[in-house]
Amino acid sequence: MPIRSILAALALIVSICATPSLRAASDEEAAFSFDGQVFFLRSTEGGILEYLPAGETFKNWSTLISVREFSGTDDPKAYAQKLIENAKASSPNAQGQLMENEAAGSYIADFLLPDGEGDDPGYEWNLWRVEQKGDGVEAVQYAVRIPAGSDVGAKEIIAAREKIVPELAEFKVPAEGGDSAASSSAPASSGDTQTYAYPSADEPQFTMELPADWAVESDEKGAWIVAADKKFTTSVVVVDPDDVEDAVESIKDQNGRRFESIEWSETMAPQTNPATGVTFRSVDGAAEDKGVKHKLGIGVFSKNGAEKSFILTTWAPEAELAGNAGAMLQMLGSAKLQ
Repeated sequence: MPIRSILAALALIVSICATPSLRAASDEEAAFSFDGQVFFLRSTEGGILEYLPAGETFKNWSTLISVREFSGTDDPKAYAQKLIENAKASSPNAQGQLMENEAAGSYIADFLLPDGEGDDPGYEWNLWRVEQKGDGVEAVQYAVRIPAGSDVGAKEIIAAREKIVPELAEFKVPAEGGDSAASSSAPASSGDTQTYAYPSADEPQFTMELPADWAVESDEKGAWIVAADKKFTTSVVVVDPDDVEDAVESIKDQNGRRFESIEWSETMAPQTNPATGVTFRSVDGAAEDKGVKHKLGIGVFSKNGAEKSFILTTWAPEAELAGNAGAMLQMLGSAKLQ
């Protein structure tokens, strides 16, 4: 089971941030060093910070570190335990355990999952450090791919665990440039917010937290959201689960007519958050009109048994992204499907 399907977060993946380089440029500043490896920031999609060693991509990675925040829960132990339970539920051969750092008030979910089919499928070994942060939890994930046919066995994993766990327990979340502080592009709490809730605040099926000065127009079909500076917009379209494919194609067609040129990436395979059961997939767009470049993203939230699916389309001129990056990532990171 691919790591990005196991570890999907609750956020929509969009290409509002610049497409990450697949290798470290000669002048690129490393984010941090961990277990003797130098890591570079490779994605901030959906408010999830993902780091890879130089020369590795999301298709061929061997080691991955990510940082994300989850709102709506203030029980890191329960959240870590839920990760293990869902990992075991995903595969009868999965193994997992929960470790507690009582002094730090943090928990580490440790689980091993088969990665592929057959008698020797390879494995993905995952360590998640989960601790309370504000009104939610922060999760730092360390993952290693063990390829099929590898000589790595239980003995080697135990030895690696004894080395990695203490370092993970002390790991400081880096800023985007590599400083030991929280990145300004990660979701952050702000003083004045408003909640978009569909169909109502009393019985919400879908919610997002937005800056209080953003304009929101909503009805039974969804919502239109505009940043205070009018340089970032988001639409929410509510559809029946069976109509998602047609709706996404319609959105693509509408944007194709809106710009002089537009190119869409391949659609990311559906990814499920093991803690919430919410599945999402996304496609990114790069457009140009009258010499101005734009970034777009179409993301779909769905969940088994839910009456509705929710399609978010985001758009901003590429040169204007920085002004709303923090608020945008906070909005996406707060999205919830009941």
